[in-house]
Amino acid sequence: MKAVFFVIMFTFFTFLGFAQNEISNNDKIYGLSLLWKEIDYNFPYFDRVPELNWDSLYLSYIPKILNTENDVSYYNVLDEFIANLHEGHTRIIRPQKLDKKTYLQIYCNITDAGIFVTGVGESLKDSIPIGSQILEIDDLDPFTYMDKKVLPFISVNDHVKYVKAANVDLFAGEKGTRVKIKIKTLKNPNKTVILERTGEYGKWVGPYDIKLADGFSFKRLDNDIAYIRFGSFTSYKFIEEFFAIIDELEDCKGIIIDLRGNYGGTSYGDKICEFFTKKEKFESFACLTRINNAYLKALGAYSDSLVANAINVTPRYQKYSGYYVGNEFKLQEFFSEKDTLKTYLDQPLVVLINEFTASAAETFLITLKNINRGIFVGTPSSGSSCQPLVVLLPGGGQARICTQKAVFADGELFNYIPPDFEIKPSVQDYISENDVVLNKGIEILLDLVKSGN
Repeated sequence: MKAVFFVIMFTFFTFLGFAQNEISNNDKIYGLSLLWKEIDYNFPYFDRVPELNWDSLYLSYIPKILNTENDVSYYNVLDEFIANLHEGHTRIIRPQKLDKKTYLQIYCNITDAGIFVTGVGESLKDSIPIGSQILEIDDLDPFTYMDKKVLPFISVNDHVKYVKAANVDLFAGEKGTRVKIKIKTLKNPNKTVILERTGEYGKWVGPYDIKLADGFSFKRLDNDIAYIRFGSFTSYKFIEEFFAIIDELEDCKGIIIDLRGNYGGTSYGDKICEFFTKKEKFESFACLTRINNAYLKALGAYSDSLVANAINVTPRYQKYSGYYVGNEFKLQEFFSEKDTLKTYLDQPLVVLINEFTASAAETFLITLKNINRGIFVGTPSSGSSCQPLVVLLPGGGQARICTQKAVFADGELFNYIPPDFEIKPSVQDYISENDVVLNKGIEILLDLVKSGN
């Protein structure tokens, strides 16, 4: 009987979630301290958050960490801590057993008129029609809701924060919880829907940007325009598929490369760029990374008036102050050499981008800029092209920390890639599946072909 009772009680407490309270307070503090240390030592973008006092923030989070009730809430607080840096690669990846976040199958986009539903799961198409405007979420206007409920817990660059929050995380929450959504539809200007986050997903209804190919695709459009889609750079086979169509590309009058929604992978882009330049050697990428020199930091400490006063000396060694405050950087440049046997594609090139063009896809754009090829159409890119440092955390999770500032070949510091022609789809464009970004790209190419440029 005792054995049976033990099994029943163990099952009961496991069901309540007690089995997920395995990280000790000491390990919780260690995990927070490890994050603080590695970010303090490696993160290059503190200049983007000048109002942030990193040491004070760390101290303020110690009691928050100790007050977490279980492992899930511990990782929630780590998310909140690291989100203060506003950098897309600097984020927490929690262990799978603690990943309780689920999503409603509602896809939203921000237009000048507000936040609109541009895609839904098939089961929601009648209750939340495509084209519905989001008026409130849990009695808050959607932007206030994002400020309070979404953005404090996701790592995202400032210039794309609302777009990404609305598109990806707006209705995220723990499985089984409910959310109240007030919408405006064509038939009802004030409709309230209460939905449960079930974690069940079906077939999507719209929009065209969800339907973009995730891997590699190629098709020949009217007027001999080549359309190439790289949904990601996660596999070298996509590059090999590009190599396989070079002969056909030579016969085309213009080329469109679609990188919308390409979240990156590995920096294979220079292999593509080799076909778009005559240069035998070109700079594919450059970056600034922190210099941590213990000796020069020790000298630099004397430049700080507080340190100098504490040891009763006159401040000096000002030229080493950057080492003391962690603001000395080294430029690293990476070059690619073109195989002289490779074809040179001299046709006009247009590249489609948006806020979800990120990481290795942005490295590819940087390389195109360096070789002075391509006209960029769409909306600004994500702004996070870097090599993240992986740090292992208590409980089986990990942190990824940005370690470099990307730099163009001319020395300009990368923040994000702005489009040469900024095109924002309207809600009607989404409803009618009118791809205005692609259409603009085709229009630009045809004009260039006609003018002979």
